[in-house]
Amino acid sequence: MSVAIVFDIGGTQMRVGVSRDGKEIEHVKVQPTPKDFKEGVTALRQAAHDLAAGETIREVSGCIAGIFERGHTALFRSPNLPGWERQPIRTVLEEAFRTTVYLENDAALAGLGESIFGSGKDFYNVMYMTVSTGVGGARIIGREVDSRVYSFEPGQQIIDTNKNIGLEDLISGTAIQKRFGKKAFEIKQSDPVWKELAVYLAHGLYNSVLHWSPDVIVLGGSMILGDPSIPIKEVEKELGNILKIFPTVPVIRKSALGDHSGLYGALKFISS
Repeated sequence: MSVAIVFDIGGTQMRVGVSRDGKEIEHVKVQPTPKDFKEGVTALRQAAHDLAAGETIREVSGCIAGIFERGHTALFRSPNLPGWERQPIRTVLEEAFRTTVYLENDAALAGLGESIFGSGKDFYNVMYMTVSTGVGGARIIGREVDSRVYSFEPGQQIIDTNKNIGLEDLISGTAIQKRFGKKAFEIKQSDPVWKELAVYLAHGLYNSVLHWSPDVIVLGGSMILGDPSIPIKEVEKELGNILKIFPTVPVIRKSALGDHSGLYGALKFISS
């Protein structure tokens, strides 16, 4: 018997799953993401072997938060995992697991997972955006990550040109902690800041909608799915107020797969 391993390494947490048939994830282990690259590889390898429970690991597929260099062999930049930058990630993982490893940006695989198994499965052109520790996103066309040179980075779009402030600088969990000195979940839902964040997010979505013209917008991440969270109704309202160039506003849906979106996206590259 053999198993496949899927993983999602985010700026805060690392998720590792196991699949036998390439269609379902049987078990998932969640743990903090080590900031040190070598420690991270050790943690990933240990979690994978624990899940494999003595069975052969035939394939490995997963995603990491950051911008990959061409060829997806190393991270060029990862704001929340700087210790992982410029490391020979694919080579090290293939040596550790003794098999081929498929690597992709975390938002790309999360969007792919939603387009195949989640809230975007009934749509051809899916725009995915995650708001969590950082802000990422991707465009999925026909259940394939759209072609691009590097990763999609909608969180880096400039919202305030006077101060050169990007969307991630305004609405991410990291930005909230920097601004208020506490975690986002410590701020009550009744606080006006959540409606303020909805307006910022709507303007970010507006820009991406103009570029990608999607059928549906799928939103994920702890700032969307958590409690408290950015209110989707306020986002829809603001987007409807400003998006006048198209006859209709894209449908907005919350992620159906939650924290497992990236793991399900990784399944696409696992054989049955």
